[in-house]
Amino acid sequence: MNEKQMRRWERKRSNGKWSFVILSGMLGWGIPTAILFTIFTFILDHGFQWEQIGSDFWETAVTSLIVFPLGGIGWGLIMWFIMERSYAQANNKMK
Repeated sequence: MNEKQMRRWERKRSNGKWSFVILSGMLGWGIPTAILFTIFTFILDHGFQWEQIGSDFWETAVTSLIVFPLGGIGWGLIMWFIMERSYAQANNKMK
């Protein structure tokens, strides 16, 4: 981790772990992934025939919008701990 990355991480971590997890994990990864998954699943099942959007599309959308943001919490926590470890190692090298 270079100095620029350290400063960027210091700004993010100053808001706290749960802010990072929610913004980066749930909103930054979970929601976009749920939307993309829903669209790609529909395209694989029905092609580009948008008039066929029905209950299966909405069931997939709702399920995805629950499951992927929950997965985003796990992803955000893992990334928090990885970044904290990298930051601590870089900080120790600078001392």
